[in-house]
Amino acid sequence: MKGKNKHNKLKPIMKKSMLAALSLGIALPVAGSIPHALAGALEPTNINISRPVLNDDIYWLSHSSEQVDALPIMPSTPIGVDNNTIIIDLSTHFPSEKFIQLGAISENTNVARTYVTNDNKLIVVPYRSGKINIQLQAKNALSPEGEMIRDNIELYISKKGDLNGDDKVDSADAVQLYNYLRNMVTRRGFSFVEMNQADVDRNGEPELADMNALLSGYANQSLGAKDNSYVLTFKQVDDAPYVLNGKLNGDLKVGATLTSNTEFFDPDGDRLRTMHYQWYRGSEASGEGKTEIIGATDAVYKITDAEQEKYLFLQITPESYSSDRPQGKPVVLRSESTVAVKQEDIVSLSPSNGSTEVKTNAPLVITYNRPVKINTNSYSSIIIRNLTSNQVEASYMVLMGNDFLIDGNKIYINNPGLKYGANYSVEISNDAFKAADPDDNAYMQGTVVEQNGVQWTFTTQIPQ
Repeated sequence: MKGKNKHNKLKPIMKKSMLAALSLGIALPVAGSIPHALAGALEPTNINISRPVLNDDIYWLSHSSEQVDALPIMPSTPIGVDNNTIIIDLSTHFPSEKFIQLGAISENTNVARTYVTNDNKLIVVPYRSGKINIQLQAKNALSPEGEMIRDNIELYISKKGDLNGDDKVDSADAVQLYNYLRNMVTRRGFSFVEMNQADVDRNGEPELADMNALLSGYANQSLGAKDNSYVLTFKQVDDAPYVLNGKLNGDLKVGATLTSNTEFFDPDGDRLRTMHYQWYRGSEASGEGKTEIIGATDAVYKITDAEQEKYLFLQITPESYSSDRPQGKPVVLRSESTVAVKQEDIVSLSPSNGSTEVKTNAPLVITYNRPVKINTNSYSSIIIRNLTSNQVEASYMVLMGNDFLIDGNKIYINNPGLKYGANYSVEISNDAFKAADPDDNAYMQGTVVEQNGVQWTFTTQIPQ
């Protein structure tokens, strides 16, 4: 999952112990040659937890119940052990300013019981050998929907000295321990569960002395049916990431741009790889019948005429660098209301669209419904086109600011001297000008029909 260097997390395993294991000089009994001690001969109400309790890959939790305060460099939550109870503070993992109603569910309460106290302490009371899933739960306090966050971890419980998980302590466990020690030299990685079980003398490192502890413990009956000591190891289960506290931002009008604010949360601490986006439009606030906006797969969206009187929806799917469950559940954000019906930006054109007998030196004026300014991010031009001859008679680059004058909500365009008896169009792109108000900042409607602009054509007079 996160590829942590487990070798650095525990007390170093001495190389001389590993080499000694290769030439182990203890006569191992053949499995079944000595009677086994039934680990389940007793049915205790509670069991004694044999320290240390280890953690395999839970990033926010200490790697061992015996971890000293100075390690590691990054602070983590201690694993508290009180005789037959585990106590873990969940406040770091689920801080109270973000999460409420913390809880924990044990997969099998016959193996271990779990609950969370009013001060957000996880209590684990183990009863017997087994492996269980513990689901930690917390409700998102910052969202009206109050999404429930779930983080799954596993707890492995085994009788001290029982390495093969058969709930017995016998020669088979000695063989298992011998194989574990022998393979330590060539093994690239190891399970914390195996390592914790192999540490029979509970000094924090599997070594040759653990074989002596296993055999002597069996011989003097300090291990087996009469021993109520159990080894516990927590392990991270790969969980999917979440998108929390999402909100759409922006004006709900044609030409405006919508963005989103979200928070990424992965219970396992996996990093964000990417967010997948898809925009939709629909008539119902519930999202029923909404349709996908083809090609709208970015985090931002510029509202078009097609969204008038429609709700906008943004589906966000988080993806982490997790190896098992990289993608989380999609979250759909909805606009607070429908997009407003577009009001025409252009109040008037002079000469008016479709007019005839226009003087060849007539002023060319476009009047908007509010003050405008040049869009400095646009490279468009004002084009005066002779439709009769299909020739461009003038082209004024907007960014240069020449050959036209902005006066509040009016733009006066230089007339290059029109020809008599010709049909003309004046073409201004939709992104050429913007509203002057910085709080508005919308692109102003142009006169390019293909861009849903207002058509601006006229015919000049015939010379008398």
